[in-house]
Amino acid sequence: MTTRAERVQHTASEVRYEVVTLLQANDCYDQAKLKREWSSMSVAENDTASALCNFSLESFLLHYRNLDEFLHNMARHHDSVNAKDYATTWNYERRTKNNPHANHYPQLANEDEIKRIHKRLAHISDQRSGLDKQWNVPQMREQICCVFEEFVKTVPAPVPTAFDEAVHAIAQRRANTRQPLLSSWENSTTSPRTIGTLSFPLDYLKIIK
Repeated sequence: MTTRAERVQHTASEVRYEVVTLLQANDCYDQAKLKREWSSMSVAENDTASALCNFSLESFLLHYRNLDEFLHNMARHHDSVNAKDYATTWNYERRTKNNPHANHYPQLANEDEIKRIHKRLAHISDQRSGLDKQWNVPQMREQICCVFEEFVKTVPAPVPTAFDEAVHAIAQRRANTRQPLLSSWENSTTSPRTIGTLSFPLDYLKIIK
């Protein structure tokens, strides 16, 4: 029978997945948004691009919320994993109305922002239509990634190497200075095109053209 410590180590790949998928969702959202704003599109094409904006935005928010809860040690189920399971000194908790003196990490989301994400993602609410629908995705991405990098620095060896892929993906995303893609797409359907840190076949790109 495996111990909890052993099970926690095995979940490092799930943590990496959350980070990498958050970055991928951000890239998809950026490109779908560009296509939606392209004035020469037909109504149908604009509707498709808008749908992809929603899909990718909601994916981003889901993984953002998962990482925020992980870093704020919010998971309470017996099989859940929190950041402090990897680094005992990482003892942050979200500050809430019921816990106003919690050790809240300054760059992580506050209670109201997380509630807004919950209402967007988790259930149908009569308050959803009144929610602020603006999301500062670049700022949210950078803040959650910065906190994740700080967390990795506190994890004792040799576990931090398990997060190398996620840390590398963050660095690659920052270093990526993309040229505008709308002017460079070709009509070929055989070669892939790189979007940020992603590589998609052209058949996918045709969906949002």
